[in-house]
Amino acid sequence: MKVLKFNCLLLGFFLLPISRSLAQASTDLILTGENSWIFHTPDDGRTSLHIAPKINGNWNWNLYRLDNNGMMITQGLKTNEIAVNGNIKAKEIKVTSSAADWPDYVFAEGYKLPTLKETAAFINKNKHLPGVPKATEVEENGLSLGEMNRILLQKIEELTLHMIDRDKRIEALEKKLNENK
Repeated sequence: MKVLKFNCLLLGFFLLPISRSLAQASTDLILTGENSWIFHTPDDGRTSLHIAPKINGNWNWNLYRLDNNGMMITQGLKTNEIAVNGNIKAKEIKVTSSAADWPDYVFAEGYKLPTLKETAAFINKNKHLPGVPKATEVEENGLSLGEMNRILLQKIEELTLHMIDRDKRIEALEKKLNENK
């Protein structure tokens, strides 16, 4: 196994294309210095890339690896958060929620559906939909995709109920109009 040593910084995924080409040559890329990292491909024919920081003088192989499909796998982290300073491209993001938080309650008996007049008054006063965060809040705090999807679904369900009500009223008016002819 050849080992290359560099004194440099890992900037985003900048080194991954280099690492993949190095993987074909069974070479490890080691970033030395105060924060040392190693990029390693196994010598047994696998095409996965293992990434390890040096912690207390030892390589910690339990944190990250890229499998042969390009999937980043994290293990042993003490958090369920990942921070990316840039764009994320994914085929799918799965957000989980409890059934009690999902807005099926909009269709339950006793749900107080706001009237369109109430909604219009709120919009005129606050310049955003009720229950939806203001742009300044999103800019300041970000937003949760799961929470935003829940909010948007609630608004769609409320609009659907308004449309159903409108449809019933239009049908009644059309029936009345036809009877008067």
